[in-house]
Amino acid sequence: MVKRFVLLPLLALCLMLGACLPDSQSKDDIAVVDLGRLVRDSEPGKQAQTFLENIQEDFNNRLLAQQKKVQDNPDDKKAMQELETMYVSMQQRMQTEEQNVSNNLLEHVLQTVKTFREEKKFKAILRSEAVVDYDDVLDVTGLVLDEINKLTIEFKPVTSDQPTIPATMAPAADDTDDAAAAEAAPDNADSAAEAAPEDADGADEAPAAAKAAPEAAAPAAAEKPAK
Repeated sequence: MVKRFVLLPLLALCLMLGACLPDSQSKDDIAVVDLGRLVRDSEPGKQAQTFLENIQEDFNNRLLAQQKKVQDNPDDKKAMQELETMYVSMQQRMQTEEQNVSNNLLEHVLQTVKTFREEKKFKAILRSEAVVDYDDVLDVTGLVLDEINKLTIEFKPVTSDQPTIPATMAPAADDTDDAAAAEAAPDNADSAAEAAPEDADGADEAPAAAKAAPEAAAPAAAEKPAK
């Protein structure tokens, strides 16, 4: 009975100090990172933001130039339609660019977090936004941020340089007319070939008519009394 009471305090002390746990469990197996900070404050994150701002500025300049055309010619319906088309197209393109940049950046950030976890032998790295409470010693955001800043990420536009016309505004193609035109093309070519000799004969008659014109004009000029 005495031995039992002596062992209990020793067991409690071992648990508090971690001395009785295996090495793999005596250290922190879990870390947390502020994912928003990794995306926002990292050098690649700042480059991505600048890239998108430049695209947005270019789109705005184009829209302002087209808007000026409309203001200078209020009755120009074509210019107004082009402005509306350009606005819708560039909105869609901007969303596409933002999604592409975001996916590209996030892919590199998450891969860096994974590599960091494997190198540091962590079992898990959690997002700090999803953790209710944790000790600051578990936060490795600064260390991961240093690794992300070493990355070189190339951001390229994925949309065409020319504004596209939405399907609702583009003229519908008439397949029937296209097919009829394709079928009529050989007939038209044959007709043109048959008419070519006749045109050639007419060309031979042209010099004769040209020669006859001066002869017909000469008698008329002779008959006219001189003043």
